[in-house]
Amino acid sequence: MTPADVTTAIGYVRVSTREQGDNGHGLDAQEKAIRDAAERKGWRLLAIERDVISTRRKSRPGLEAAMAQAKDAGGVLLAAKASRIARSTVELIGLHDQAG
Repeated sequence: MTPADVTTAIGYVRVSTREQGDNGHGLDAQEKAIRDAAERKGWRLLAIERDVISTRRKSRPGLEAAMAQAKDAGGVLLAAKASRIARSTVELIGLHDQAG
């Protein structure tokens, strides 16, 4: 594999409650899954952004930062589960369109 073949990735983790964020267990497991997936695929993981916030809130600064970094790096957004990024297919499609 040449350096040009290596995909860059930005990870994103999210938990829905402050308690989950405070104990870190959900975030730690998601981060491990992201690191493991990037390693298996031979991707270079540049950063992992996080939100400790309900998906019902419109603003998710960690997701916005992760999407911007992935776009700037010409890479991919990597999450442990699709539900960490969006709760519905419609929302996921909207984010995809927004990423352009």
